[in-house]
Amino acid sequence: SAGQLYANISSLAAFSVTSKSWSIVGGGIAGPSPVVHALYISPGSQDLYVAGSFSAVGKQNSDVLSAGLNAGNIAVFSLTSGSWNTLNGGIPDADIRTVAVDGQTVYCGGKKLYTNQQSGIRPLHRLALMLVQESSGYIRATGPSFVQ
Repeated sequence: SAGQLYANISSLAAFSVTSKSWSIVGGGIAGPSPVVHALYISPGSQDLYVAGSFSAVGKQNSDVLSAGLNAGNIAVFSLTSGSWNTLNGGIPDADIRTVAVDGQTVYCGGKKLYTNQQSGIRPLHRLALMLVQESSGYIRATGPSFVQ
């Protein structure tokens, strides 16, 4: 948790240099043991990419009145509008450790990534790299050394 005395912020916080205080970002993240492993601000935009191990955004675990949005371990928070984009539900059951963006393609690296192939959902057993087309929600494994 981050914050000054009595702040209850789990896993995603921002510090204001002006007010010298911590605040929750976008209502927070939630899940069995929510963790943020990677943050990325896309150049030329005000989009904050948040990746890790969590199931919902827009809420914290302690917020029982809000359902939040299903996020599947990655989501984008607009610093301009204050709204979340869950990238077509993200990559469920993954542990995303790194994220990078090139135009409309989001690259994710981590453990327990799954790819939805025509033959069904298949696990990638080693550290793998996934890409998500932001416009279509298309997810596929990439890179020379992933193992299925």
